[in-house]
Amino acid sequence: MNKLKIVFFLGVIFVACAFSTFAAKKQKYAIYDIPDELKENAYALVRQDSKTFTVKSIGKATLEIKYAITIFKSNGDEYADFVAFYDKLMKINDIKIKIYNAYGEVIENVKSGDIRDYSAVAGYSLYEDNRVKVYEPAVNTYPYTLEYEYSMDYDGLLHYPAWRPIFTYNLAVEKSDFTIKTPSGFKFRYKEDNLDERVSKNLDDENSTYTWSISNVKALQKLDFTPQLYQYTPVVYFAPNDFEIEGYAGNMENWNSFGKWFNVLNKGLDELPESTKAKLLELTKDEDTEVGKIQKVYEYMQERTRYVSIQVGIGGWRPFPASVVDDVGYGDCKALSMYMKSLLKVVGVESNYVLVKAKNDRNLNSDFPSTQFNHAILCVPLENDTIWLECTNQTIPFGFLGDFTDDRDVLLITEDGGKIAHTEVYGIKENTLHSITNVTISEAGTASSRSVTKYRGLQYEFADSYLTISREDQKKRLNKNIQLSNFEINDFSFSQKKLRIPEAVRQLDLTVKKYASVSGKRMFIPLNYLNRVTFIPEELENRNTNIHISTPYHDIDTVIYQLPENYDIEYMPADISFTSDFGEYSMKVYQEENKIYYIRDRKKFKGVFPPEKYEELRSFYKKIVKSDAIKLVLVKK
Repeated sequence: MNKLKIVFFLGVIFVACAFSTFAAKKQKYAIYDIPDELKENAYALVRQDSKTFTVKSIGKATLEIKYAITIFKSNGDEYADFVAFYDKLMKINDIKIKIYNAYGEVIENVKSGDIRDYSAVAGYSLYEDNRVKVYEPAVNTYPYTLEYEYSMDYDGLLHYPAWRPIFTYNLAVEKSDFTIKTPSGFKFRYKEDNLDERVSKNLDDENSTYTWSISNVKALQKLDFTPQLYQYTPVVYFAPNDFEIEGYAGNMENWNSFGKWFNVLNKGLDELPESTKAKLLELTKDEDTEVGKIQKVYEYMQERTRYVSIQVGIGGWRPFPASVVDDVGYGDCKALSMYMKSLLKVVGVESNYVLVKAKNDRNLNSDFPSTQFNHAILCVPLENDTIWLECTNQTIPFGFLGDFTDDRDVLLITEDGGKIAHTEVYGIKENTLHSITNVTISEAGTASSRSVTKYRGLQYEFADSYLTISREDQKKRLNKNIQLSNFEINDFSFSQKKLRIPEAVRQLDLTVKKYASVSGKRMFIPLNYLNRVTFIPEELENRNTNIHISTPYHDIDTVIYQLPENYDIEYMPADISFTSDFGEYSMKVYQEENKIYYIRDRKKFKGVFPPEKYEELRSFYKKIVKSDAIKLVLVKK
């Protein structure tokens, strides 16, 4: 009996140990460990995101990364790709990658030969030393987990990595932390945004350690009219006070000192050959105004240059000399801006090199001096005017920035150092669309139309994309973008006026079969012909982010309908007018002889609005969609 008890007891222990061992194997990244709330709206879940940035001096540092992500479904596969960029100033060490199944069991130890190494040079680049290591897991059984770790050595420290634990939508985070270590007394700066828990510090005689962490953050869904993700999710920015890169030491404790470093970097780069100087003086000798002189020089620069990316070491910050650009005829944004600055200097016009955060992100951290920029332009301050010049676009009108760099804080590099300025703002008076369309409706409901549409300001850019492509490609794009069905393009043309506030004109002749629907003795004619709104923001139970509308505009559409002779008007819509904080809308319809005039006027206002106004926004769009869909009803005589 005692033996049986002993055997039974040992068996229980064996099973318990076996189960414990199995559970231990499953424990790491096992799917059953994930709380249900972290699966909600999530394509993937970050299980671990641990980064340690160790600063050794003003010019050297090491970044250690440990990362693991569980992919729930195929639309999360893109989050599983391992991608690590490096160049001559950043060296990657010891990449280790493992793949786990749903139970937390290792199913693959990725070999170093499976990690591909590519040039990261863009198609428009001649000089870049950027490279990228890539691994794309080929797993088709879900869920699975990718885990990797590696380190990077920095030789030259102008930029400290930021901590952005929530970097995209539909991605939950189980745990993320960032640690920065420095020698004791080493000075750097950090800026915390949207954090519930602030930094944890550990300071001793030898080292200073700062740590930030978050855990169990649910996935976010992308909503209409949201700001940039980092504006409402946790983020910490870092920047050195003193820095050094390839022998160029500087200080960015404030914008002024950072600008002085650029002055040192750019010193002596504005020299040009005597032959070029003579051409410029001859070119501008008959110009009576300073603006006219600047425009002549700008168009000279556009005709002689093209954009090529140059990102080699300090070349990521220091332009090519103007003499080199003058000789080869190309350069990157830095080099072309410096070249333009040098050309203007020859004709006696002073200008400022400008660093800008380009594209959709307009939000410079003006109160946190650091390397936030990705583009360079030029500013020409005149006594009663300021001219901004985009030097990488060979077709853009003189003095026009477009939405690539408009309406944002930038860093002006003056002789005295760096200074924050704000680029050109294009408002509702500048961003206009005016169209006049004549439409003849046949008894079968076919529409024959001729329209003239004038685009101005930022709306010019909609037409500008047509101006530099072939007529064949123009027609393909029109066929794709016109909102009508069953239409045929008979003729079209584009023209432009390259003004400071540019204009473009599109003429378009169409035939639209069954534009008006015929039912029995009635005909139904949609009144909004070419500029109809069909979008309504999605319904939400609870919106918690501000509403951002960044670009204002004003559209006025006039459509004149020639009605078929054998029909009378049975129903003509009444005038409509409504306003909100988001814009204004009006529509009126009237008859003159056998013609119907439809005039639609819509304004969109710029602004940042609280989440509580989201339903008001939806209501405003619903009214626009309903009004734009209104029809005229005819009845056969």
